[in-house]
This record gives sequence, structure tokens and C-alpha cells, in this order.
Amino acid sequence: RFAYGHGGAAMGSEVSGGIRNVTIRNCVADAGQWAPVRFKSQPSRGGVVENITYENIKIIDARMAFDFNLEWRMVPPIAPPAKVLTKVRNVKVINVSGKVAAGGTIHGLKDSPIEGLVFKNCVLEADKPLVVENVRHADFSGLKITVKSGEPIIQTNVQ
Repeated sequence: RFAYGHGGAAMGSEVSGGIRNVTIRNCVADAGQWAPVRFKSQPSRGGVVENITYENIKIIDARMAFDFNLEWRMVPPIAPPAKVLTKVRNVKVINVSGKVAAGGTIHGLKDSPIEGLVFKNCVLEADKPLVVENVRHADFSGLKITVKSGEPIIQTNVQ
């Protein structure tokens, strides 16, 4: 059970050593939670985040459902990019449901997009959409977001 906080099962920001083969299952994110499904890094950190599964997550009035940000907290002095940029791949989001203020953000790097993101049986009610940028080989067919107005998912540089 995740009470108020900036991330339910958050991964990063330091990912240079990698994060692999993690499953988060059977959780409740209480009201006030920032983002129950969260990844954060910076171009300077490198590392591989892969084979991550979020399964059976119930969200109760969180700020946003998803926050994947590979340019998190870019404040001066900004370190130069790593020789090999952070790579996030093979993330499954299964049976995540509930009410959120916003779908959130899934933001990969232009030169290292998030790859292999799959949603299955996810249903969210949100005031604002999910904004997706720099993502490859994603399957959003299992994600249903109902928003107050407009498109539920806004995509830029998504293949």
C-alpha cells in the first residue's frame, strides 16, 4: 500500500548500474500519491532498465498514473550525456485501474526512446490526458483512459 509520496514503486533516478527483472504486484496507491508507476533518470546516468512488470495496481485519486521521465530534474549544472544513454525497455503494465488527475507523462530520450512498453487491461479515469514522447514498439491497445475532454493519449515521436 502506497500512502502519500512522490512515487509508488519508483525506479531511479540513479540507474547507471541498471535495474532488471522487477515485478510490482497487488498494490493500492492512496489519494495524494504523485505517480504509482514512475521511472526517472537523466541523460548523464546511462544504465539499462528492463523487464519490469507492474501488475494489479489500484489507484485512488493519484496526481497521475504514470511518470516516465528520462530527462528528470534537469537543473544546472547539467552533466554531459553518458557515452551510452539510459535505456528503458520491456515494461509491462497489467491490470492498473483507478482515478487520477492526469494520465501523466511517458517521456523517453530522442536518441534513446523507451522501447517495448505494453499495457494490458488498464482502465483509468482522468481529468487530463497521458502525454507520450519518444517511445518505440509500444502497445497501448490495453490502455483505456477516459478524460473530461480531448484526446486521452497525446503522442509525439511514437512508433
